[in-house]
Amino acid sequence: MNDSDLLELVIKAQNGDQEALSHLLQRFYPKVKRLSKFRNKQEQEDMEQELMLLLIKTILAYDTQKTPDFSAFIAECGYSK
Repeated sequence: MNDSDLLELVIKAQNGDQEALSHLLQRFYPKVKRLSKFRNKQEQEDMEQELMLLLIKTILAYDTQKTPDFSAFIAECGYSK
């Protein structure tokens, strides 16, 4: 998935497209799992839920006009590859 595909999905999600939002969340879920894997089971689940909520807020608040490179933004938020 390239930057323009991510940007298009973000724009769609911001316009209420639940499928686009779901696709974005699925795209970044492996990174969320990786960040939480060093916690105990209960803490993992809590951390994953909080990270997913943060990701949703980030997607919906992302300024698509100001910063067109969503991948760079995600990297700055700690979701880099």
